[in-house]
Amino acid sequence: AIFALFLGSLATFGLEYCVQPILPAISAEFSVSPSVSSIIMSIGLAGMAISMFLIATFADNLKRKRTMVIALTIAAILTIIISITNNLKLIWIFRFIQGFLLAGFPALAVAYINEEFSPEITGKIVGIYISGTSIGGFVGRVITSALTDVFNWRIGLGIMGISYLVIAIIFFFCLPKGKNHTPKNLAQI
Repeated sequence: AIFALFLGSLATFGLEYCVQPILPAISAEFSVSPSVSSIIMSIGLAGMAISMFLIATFADNLKRKRTMVIALTIAAILTIIISITNNLKLIWIFRFIQGFLLAGFPALAVAYINEEFSPEITGKIVGIYISGTSIGGFVGRVITSALTDVFNWRIGLGIMGISYLVIAIIFFFCLPKGKNHTPKNLAQI
């Protein structure tokens, strides 16, 4: 479970930040200014921020593992789709959806940790989870940048999307289903 949560946090923040190093390539390919290409980063974060408000409202009702698996899987698939998309506005839409979905992971991972681990080790598990977020953001940027230098941004981003899809599958098989969460009835909220 700890390994799965680490991988999931690595993938979540890798998916969110892997587009950052390709912004100059996006700017050149679509003939837009750097500020316009940076919308790709900003709109993903906006989707994540908006989704966090909704998740806070409905978190007690969401199944932890299923929601996290769906978030990671669809976000990885969207990364692959973005790598082959030729319309900048569509890329913005996909990034917003991606960020919106990715918010489901951090919110529910912390809830999962609090529900499934004993209080004596919760702090340690949260620390491991948070280290995954930092490493994920770093690795997402560095590897995408290196792949873009060797190939191009589309191949680099596509490889990252496939890698994160593999991580989503590993996460699915490694994370035990939560035993201590009882979803509330929506009428109770």
